[in-house]
Amino acid sequence: MQLFVGVTDWNWWSLHAGKPFVEEVNFWRPSPAASFQALNAGEMFLFKLHSPRNAIAGGGFFTRFVSLPVSLAWEAFGEGNGAKSLAEVRARISFYRRTPIAATEDPNIGCILLEEPFFFSEKGWIPTPSDFSANVVVGKGYDTASETGQLLWQQVGQRLQAVRLRAQDARRINDLEASVLAALKINSAQVGRISRNFGGDKTRHISPYLATAK
Repeated sequence: MQLFVGVTDWNWWSLHAGKPFVEEVNFWRPSPAASFQALNAGEMFLFKLHSPRNAIAGGGFFTRFVSLPVSLAWEAFGEGNGAKSLAEVRARISFYRRTPIAATEDPNIGCILLEEPFFFSEKGWIPTPSDFSANVVVGKGYDTASETGQLLWQQVGQRLQAVRLRAQDARRINDLEASVLAALKINSAQVGRISRNFGGDKTRHISPYLATAK
């Protein structure tokens, strides 16, 4: 099995890491000629932060690579692109291409799509392998049969259990909040019917319940 350690933008990583859970991300490459053949579907892509942080801070599972116009990548993946707006994505692509994107230009970018991404807290960051040169710009692959690849696999596995438990807790909280909001909508509708049927403010006995339910 292969692993790929990809050099990762701090702002891209921070946006995703700051969320309770993320289903899919687009690890984009700015060049229209970009390609990616280092992994098969289901193999692990790891996020190695730029210097001076210089550590592996999470990863995800490769699904596919596609080349898309920037606008379509934004439409398809939104904040999964690691930015809060299309304008921000365009600015970041311009930064890495070192040439501005013209207002009328909609260049293709390489989209490495990863599902079930995970992000480690700083105390769980993994040191970059000693053979990962500072001159590596894009990333480097490792076979899990090699000494370095096996060590990375073990280190990631040790941290994933804790990450997944936190994600499960976040999903439970999210589901609970959704259930409460659904109940509040039903109760609000009932309150509205009572008010319309009897006229005036006939909801004063129900309103305290709605307030405490929030």
